[in-house]
Amino acid sequence: MGASREAIVGSFIGTIAGVFSGLWGLLFMPLLGAAIGQYLYDRDLIRARNVGIATWLGMVIGMLIKIALTFLMIGIFVFRAGHAVRSQGPGPRSKVQGPRSEYGSGPFKGPFRQDVTIPRSSKETLLTWGQAHPPSARSAQQGAA
Repeated sequence: MGASREAIVGSFIGTIAGVFSGLWGLLFMPLLGAAIGQYLYDRDLIRARNVGIATWLGMVIGMLIKIALTFLMIGIFVFRAGHAVRSQGPGPRSKVQGPRSEYGSGPFKGPFRQDVTIPRSSKETLLTWGQAHPPSARSAQQGAA
């Protein structure tokens, strides 16, 4: 046997009232609301106490699990971000190597390899584009068009 509908409504009302009464109200008003709702339903004080405590324990355990998962996600993010920063190396550019087969390790099969240089800033991107397309070639292309 679980809590009655009145106990659930009382817990909800207690939670709403707890939001406006600070941390202790937020922690203990759902317990009080569920106990009052259950007592109004069947006038049994012991059962009302048990329903209130069970409601409170469920809420606290759920909150602790959410906090633990939050810290786990933050830890995973920090670990992966730190690993990505450390793997880029000290140089101004990082090399991203595509999949390899006979030349090294990689999940793909086949005799291909790609080395791509990724610029680290927009200024460096413009400089790289300017080196690939010198001004004399650009003006000759524009004059021919």
